[in-house]
Amino acid sequence: IPELIKSVMLYISQNYDKELTNNDIANHFKYHSFYLNRLFKKYTGKTLHQTVIEEKIKVAKRMLKEGNLTVNEVSSELGFLDRSQFCTVFKKQTGFTPLEYKKLSV
Repeated sequence: IPELIKSVMLYISQNYDKELTNNDIANHFKYHSFYLNRLFKKYTGKTLHQTVIEEKIKVAKRMLKEGNLTVNEVSSELGFLDRSQFCTVFKKQTGFTPLEYKKLSV
């Protein structure tokens, strides 16, 4: 994997708490978003957006398992626009709502 792709992956893992768009990521690395997304997918098999969502959900699962934050707080910490958007994305990725996942983890 080229260094650029590794750097992008690291950037995503360090900035999961922001509302990261393809343009945000591409601008950070001074590339056009379509080009960077195509290159990223070529080497990882995933789009930038898919990778951002997967990183956010990975962290959300950990936060929900720890159990000391509400769903609203987790949503906010991860840079989602609102709880509804977070719940929709979480359920699509995991098959569970955040509350269901939190109860399973207790």
